[in-house]
Amino acid sequence: MCKNSFNKQVGIEPIYMKGFIPLLPSLLKEQDQTLKLAALKSLGVFTTQAAVIPVRMQVFFKDINENGTVKEVAEIFRTVQANKVTPLHMVAI
Repeated sequence: MCKNSFNKQVGIEPIYMKGFIPLLPSLLKEQDQTLKLAALKSLGVFTTQAAVIPVRMQVFFKDINENGTVKEVAEIFRTVQANKVTPLHMVAI
């Protein structure tokens, strides 16, 4: 959905910036591993798109830092144990 609506002149659609980005930290806190994996993949798509035009997407990078998304991804890193890397960890990395 977000790939089809991306525009190099505008960036990420404002509806996603206002509606979905604020939900990412709560989605990453969920216990369901499938939901966490999907949220991380979505975050990856958004971040890749935002990196295409970083000057215009400064708000995106500011928002994911301030709303706690980066903190939640770091929490996923902390759960890595020796020889127990899960698909969730691989996507987070």
